[in-house]
Amino acid sequence: MADETHDSHAGEPAAAGVALGRASRSKDVDARAAEYLAKQSRVLDAQLEDQDLHHRHLRLKYFGDRLRIGLQLLAIVFGLVVAVGLGALIWQAHEADGVVIEAFSAPPDLAAKGLTGQVLASQLQDRLNRLQAATRSARPEASYSHGWGEDVKVEIPETGVSIGELQRLLRGWLGHETRIGGEVYHTPTGLGLTVRASDHPGDEVNGPEDDMPGLLQKGAEALYASTQPYRYGDYLAGKGRIDEARAVYQKLADEGPREERAWALSGLARHEPEAQRGVALAREALAIDPKLAAAWLALANNANRLGDKRTYRDSAQRAIDLIQGQGHGGYAERLAIEARAMRAALYTSTNNYAACRQEAQSGLAVARDARIREEFENTLAFCLNYLHETSASRALAHGEDDETRTRRLGYSEIYSITARIDENWPELLRNAQGRERALSGSTDPVQRNAIETRVLPDEAGALARMGRIDEARAILARMPPYTRHLGVDAVIALYSGDRAQADRLYVRQTQVSPVPNNFNRLGRLRFDGGDLDGALAAFRQGVAVGPWSADDHEGWGEVLMAKGDAAGAVVKFAEAQKTAPRWARLHLKWGEALMKLGKRDEARAQFKAAATMDLTPAERAELAAQKV
Repeated sequence: MADETHDSHAGEPAAAGVALGRASRSKDVDARAAEYLAKQSRVLDAQLEDQDLHHRHLRLKYFGDRLRIGLQLLAIVFGLVVAVGLGALIWQAHEADGVVIEAFSAPPDLAAKGLTGQVLASQLQDRLNRLQAATRSARPEASYSHGWGEDVKVEIPETGVSIGELQRLLRGWLGHETRIGGEVYHTPTGLGLTVRASDHPGDEVNGPEDDMPGLLQKGAEALYASTQPYRYGDYLAGKGRIDEARAVYQKLADEGPREERAWALSGLARHEPEAQRGVALAREALAIDPKLAAAWLALANNANRLGDKRTYRDSAQRAIDLIQGQGHGGYAERLAIEARAMRAALYTSTNNYAACRQEAQSGLAVARDARIREEFENTLAFCLNYLHETSASRALAHGEDDETRTRRLGYSEIYSITARIDENWPELLRNAQGRERALSGSTDPVQRNAIETRVLPDEAGALARMGRIDEARAILARMPPYTRHLGVDAVIALYSGDRAQADRLYVRQTQVSPVPNNFNRLGRLRFDGGDLDGALAAFRQGVAVGPWSADDHEGWGEVLMAKGDAAGAVVKFAEAQKTAPRWARLHLKWGEALMKLGKRDEARAQFKAAATMDLTPAERAELAAQKV
């Protein structure tokens, strides 16, 4: 049995051996070897197939994993996009301001004529935009307790659920928009219009049926007045409706929130006819907000009307410092450049015309607002005239006559100052009378002040110099007492032949307003009267209070030359030349002093320079008489 078992298994090793080449070949062995190899081949094929299936399974699993990860990433990205978009909508809604006008309710007969609710809303939008554009205010939008922003738009209603509808709902919930709606309706006398703005009660206006534009204008103004009272007051003032503006400011000062009261009081002070009360109103505003530049400016202007030059200069300087500092003193940042125009004008109060010219020229180079550019131009022309550069001053007038420029700017002295320097008294009188006509119908205290402190003094001075003394005194009687510091009474006394009274009045003027020009006028009076020592004392005082005063240095030099000190005169003329390099009279007198010193070539150079500058007729004749 054991032998049989052994024999039954003995063939496989033999077959394997044959297959491996280690056994003798026989038919039986060959058959078993072939069978064995076939079996092994099938096993191998099965193994290969299993491996292939396994690999394919792994590839499918890898692809599935990647697809699943990709879908997950896509879902994450989509979620982020939705979250960012929703966040942006929420942020935009939170920051939304301005005015949104919804379609009005309108009678069917008006809608049939094309005056639908949407059309009426659009026309009201146009009028509100015009009101805002016509409002000149230094106040920034963010400072209003109920600011509109600068955006006024009409909202077109949508139906169903949409992004636009979602935006509208979010703005209404989170934003700060003022939403305006209303209705037009028939009345027994024509049409009525009610406009409502957010939490404000409706404003009702009426008008004839054939004047829809007028009705909408009334509605726009009523809405502006109830929701933007300070801005509406500025609008009225800009249109010359001063009494209406003051009524708006007064109501706001009496009934408005605390943050509005200081602004309202400043507006009242700015347009107050009585200067003393204007000072009190400005100080009341400053008690509420001492950092409000508008209140300091109102105080400065009213103090100037009273002749209180110290308060004027101190208050104006405080306003300038605030506007140029952090917060701009409550001014809109875009208008902070006005501080430079104010500083240039302030220099004129101390007769520092060289500094005025530098400030005005640098400001004009960067100013973009047309009104501010005109302020710089007017101030620059003023200073150039007092620096005796009358041609440059005339060039700034753009070819307009003085009366036209007065209407446009409020007041103008360009041609009047030129006429004064040229000693063309009929021209000075004509220009002053034209400026008075241009301003006489105004109720604006600023323009009324211009008549009192600028126009009437020019008229009286011109009449006196023309020998029309009684007419000059009649003009003087129209001037309020606080303008006497301008020295008009001294001019009238001088040209009426009372030189001693003129001297006393000029001395009083230097005491009231100790600025270089006033000492220069006193010095000229004394010099022309032969009082050289008195003239020298006056010119020295002028230089002491204003070392930049070319007129006082030059006058001092003329006195020295008259006293026989030509060398000393040359020194003083050189000092004057530092601030007024193109003053023809200065170079003319400088040349005369050099001639006295025997320096003919240097004198000839000064005369030649004078000939290229703005000489008065008298100076031109004097230059022609020089023998060089």
